Amino acid sequence: MTETNKLMPQDMERYEKSVRDYWSFRIDKDYYREEGREEGYEAGILEISKKLLEMGFPVSDISKATGLTSKQIQQLN
Repeated sequence: MTETNKLMPQDMERYEKSVRDYWSFRIDKDYYREEGREEGYEAGILEISKKLLEMGFPVSDISKATGLTSKQIQQLN
């Protein structure tokens, strides 16, 4: 690793910017990964609920199993 105390001022600025950019990227990546995971989970719940509804399961049972409201399930038709 570079000894930062030996860097010229302009090099130190570039180094600090690269460190900030790196951490900004990591934070953004983690945020969007988690957001994508949540969206995928929600999409899966909706897809399963729709299939259960098509199979004739009662709306009340689908609601209990998925946590969706009856209104949300009925809108899947």
